[in-house]
Amino acid sequence: MTFNYGVIGNCRTAALVKENSSIEWLCLPRFDSPTAFAKLLTGQGGEFGITPIGEYKTSQTYMGDTNILETAFEGTDGEFSVIDYFPMASHSDSIHRIVRLKRGKPRIKIRFNPKMNYARGETSVKKEDGCIIATDGKDRIYLYSDIDYDCIINEKEVVLEKSSLMIISFNCKEKKDSLYEDLEKTGQYWKTVVNRIKIPESAENKGMVIRSALVLELLRYLKTGTMVAAATTSLPEIVGDVRNWDYRYFWLRDSALTVRVLTKLGDLDVGKGFLDILLFLCSKGPLQVLYGVEGERNIEEFTLDHFDGYKGSRPVRIGNAAYDQLQIDVNGEILDAVHRYITKSHYDKSSAIFEILENLIVNTLSIWEEKDQGIWEFRGIREHFLFSKFMAWVALDRGIKIAEYFRQTENIEKLKVKRDIMRETILQKGWNMKKQAFTMYYGADELDASVLVMHKYGFIDAKDPRFIATVKAIEKELVEDGLAFRYKMKDDFGYPVNTFSIATCWFIEALFAIGEEEKAKELFRNFLSYSNHLGLFSEGINPKTKELTGNFPQAYTHMAIIETAIALGEGSFR
Repeated sequence: MTFNYGVIGNCRTAALVKENSSIEWLCLPRFDSPTAFAKLLTGQGGEFGITPIGEYKTSQTYMGDTNILETAFEGTDGEFSVIDYFPMASHSDSIHRIVRLKRGKPRIKIRFNPKMNYARGETSVKKEDGCIIATDGKDRIYLYSDIDYDCIINEKEVVLEKSSLMIISFNCKEKKDSLYEDLEKTGQYWKTVVNRIKIPESAENKGMVIRSALVLELLRYLKTGTMVAAATTSLPEIVGDVRNWDYRYFWLRDSALTVRVLTKLGDLDVGKGFLDILLFLCSKGPLQVLYGVEGERNIEEFTLDHFDGYKGSRPVRIGNAAYDQLQIDVNGEILDAVHRYITKSHYDKSSAIFEILENLIVNTLSIWEEKDQGIWEFRGIREHFLFSKFMAWVALDRGIKIAEYFRQTENIEKLKVKRDIMRETILQKGWNMKKQAFTMYYGADELDASVLVMHKYGFIDAKDPRFIATVKAIEKELVEDGLAFRYKMKDDFGYPVNTFSIATCWFIEALFAIGEEEKAKELFRNFLSYSNHLGLFSEGINPKTKELTGNFPQAYTHMAIIETAIALGEGSFR
């Protein structure tokens, strides 16, 4: 797959804009809402394109350190660009498109073809009340422009003689004579986000760190402090296969890992947002793996059978059945992130939040010896996954540190004894003498890249011979051309054929930690070269073609890029 798309957003939803300026993915009004444009997944899904007539060279860039996208066209008839952004100063769900004339009189055609509600019914498009209205009878999209509406509706040729403006808005009218003030305010918003982070001078590839931080911010749902795993659903892990999942939801694990990373960079806003949503979710019942962006608990999974899927990859799934799985590691990521945030922010020691965090510690002790479905969310497999086990140790270790921070030390010594017993149990049962490595689950011969992070959480020293041997075993069995698979065993859907980008970053960081520093830095530079034209990554990479695979852009991957870039500079991320 070649994801020649840029992403724009307003921290409520996001749109994918193709390198030819066509908007081919947009859900309104939220990340997890039905689509208005979905050509990305089916030819009948709708798009909003601006196409030059004649031969033109095309290029696409972000405008500096922002999430404002500019697609440039240069031809014999003239030169123009399309600037796309969501206005961050506005509370409406709108996209602003500026067609900026640079030279000559280029000719264009505009295709405004929304297909509301996942294209499950008819969407009418007509001129009315000084705008174009697209509706499926329930919701409405308004299009305002100084370009003749009949030319837009009928896709007639338009000669650009001046710069032009277009606004699409959802369920509300938003007509403006000029977009340039909003453009400037939006640019300042994204620059403020960048200014919140403090990148160490030693970090590898600071430009990619900044772009990754902007991606993570864009995927946040600011109203509640939640964060989606990706902007899309059902972009396939394997083209033509069934590994197509909906990632437009809030995974506690992904968000906790992002808090871990951005707190390290001094961005405390994301930590506060995470703590706020954690308090809210805990007040509504036991924590689960994932939620809707406003805390919805039931994420029913179904398929859109009328969608062809990306390059014929079916089914296209909406919802995610993993929401009710048991994944024991999640408490560890949560408590690690909270510990990082409260110590960095000098959180109020008298806060009542400790009672909620204490419940997570107690919960961990009650479930850590059970089989679960693990970080990879296996649907037909339950095992004693090693990653789940040592992250349970992390939950207890950080829980102890949090208790000490809040001066709640009554049970500290008992917890420390349990923590030490837990660690020894995991080291004994997780080590495979035959493989000379820590394996996927107790007694398994299969390797799993997730164990590569044990040293990062302080569970084991990076120079421990067992960890070094594990890194080398994983390099031999799971790494191809510097790219790492999560695992290679047969799972619920067959054998994986593509590498997983966060696993690649884990491997590179582990390689650095065991002393192979120059090799790790070279592999990291090589990995970053596989981004798309804008520095964006999806979930995985085909090891043979180096094409991106899976949902896009992927928070997991961009979080890992930041973490690895810093670790390779400082020597440690702890």
